[in-house]
Amino acid sequence: MGLPQITINFYKKAQSFIRRSSRGIVCLIVNDATKDQVITPIKGFTDIVKGDWSEKTLKCLKMVFKGEPGGVIVVRAAATEENGIQTKDTLELIRYLNFDYLCIPEYTETDGEIIKAFLKEIRAAGKKGKAVLPNYAADTSSIINFTTSGISLKWSDETQIQEVTTKEYCSRIAGICAGIPLTRSTTFYVTDEVVDAEQKKNPDECIDKGELILYFDGEKFKIGRGVTSLQEISDLEPEDFKKIKIREGADIIKHDIYETFYEDYVGKHNNTYDNKQAFIGAVNRYFADLLDTVLDRQEENYVELDVEKIRNYLKKNGREDVDDMSDQQIREANTGSHLFITGKIKFLDATEDLDMTLAM
Repeated sequence: MGLPQITINFYKKAQSFIRRSSRGIVCLIVNDATKDQVITPIKGFTDIVKGDWSEKTLKCLKMVFKGEPGGVIVVRAAATEENGIQTKDTLELIRYLNFDYLCIPEYTETDGEIIKAFLKEIRAAGKKGKAVLPNYAADTSSIINFTTSGISLKWSDETQIQEVTTKEYCSRIAGICAGIPLTRSTTFYVTDEVVDAEQKKNPDECIDKGELILYFDGEKFKIGRGVTSLQEISDLEPEDFKKIKIREGADIIKHDIYETFYEDYVGKHNNTYDNKQAFIGAVNRYFADLLDTVLDRQEENYVELDVEKIRNYLKKNGREDVDDMSDQQIREANTGSHLFITGKIKFLDATEDLDMTLAM
């Protein structure tokens, strides 16, 4: 009969995938001593208690919520005696929080490598945290490098035009990325509050280098193309991960599988061949439910037992007849508490490029 609870939970996750993809959480780290509470979750813009925050923090919160994320976790940064942010200590405060995009309006150049290393650690542990940082060519799909400067805004409910820094506007970009569904990309997302911004002389070149920029099309300002900072391609960071949309989809799928495995499988089932295949079957049914909305039906989308990793495990654990075993015998072998799985998926991208020839 398989593992029904796992199958049911994967089904529920697949059915809610698009809705959940547009309800991401932004973690906003601020240098704000207005109150003592360190971590403050805020569900919506109307839930903000203005007296709890400085004007600078309120300015950034307004930008985040403009993108309609699922919520914001505001973290008051650990500060040094000189009143600057102690980034390493502050990141430890959010290590176990679930968030999708991190932004720090008072980011400094020395923070880049610290944040990159931190994200690598928490993502290896199953988290899906990413960051929007100013002018930092991180060369990783988990960091968005926003580089537009000279930004002026005018909100529809305000009369004054205000200038914001590149660092501050990362809050707006994080809100957009957390709030946009996977049925579209951030490419050409209109930032209707922007009335002016410095334009790049070679926008295509900047985008190719992994920069997320604001682009003026003659009428309005919009995101040029929804790219991450990734440049160097590898097995772990393929070409597709240069797109924010693809990176986000992969993160949600990975998180769904991790979460279901640890909540519904670990410690609750013997690690038999039948139970392994039941879990794999549940994951593959989950993939099937995502076809045509997130995954490409024309490509292979599957997981299966990883024969090579099982073979290596058996050798390391003293099994002497491994080289004489068939692949099926390898699959059915006892692997202790380990479940080795491999597979592949192919995401659907958004329509962004047109190549049309008209004959006259």
